[in-house]
Amino acid sequence: MITLAIQQPTLATYRKSLLEKLACSYNLNIYYGNDEVPSSLPEGCNLHYSKYYKFKFLGKNLKWHKAQISAVCSRCDVIILSWDIQYFTLWIALIIAMARRKPIILWGHGYSKHERIFKKRLRD
Repeated sequence: MITLAIQQPTLATYRKSLLEKLACSYNLNIYYGNDEVPSSLPEGCNLHYSKYYKFKFLGKNLKWHKAQISAVCSRCDVIILSWDIQYFTLWIALIIAMARRKPIILWGHGYSKHERIFKKRLRD
């Protein structure tokens, strides 16, 4: 069975059924950590909590979620990470993933409400 890791800042209630369906087909590891949003823990998954932080650096909003790095360093076959260029840990996780030749899927929105050409090119 394929082992899948999904990192999300929160386990939003509306994603519970999707995650439980994935757990029926995959050995599912979920890495999460934001306590600010109402959550609903899915059943049949291996849950890994890691605190999620937001902070300002040089006037920019940045996010730190060690779970992204933990997911890439795990023994999972495929890793799905939250796509947001404000995650400082995303860039570290991507470098580690490339070095370890791990397949990565970036999960995000197809369009940003604060679209910039740099963000669009990175996403595309």
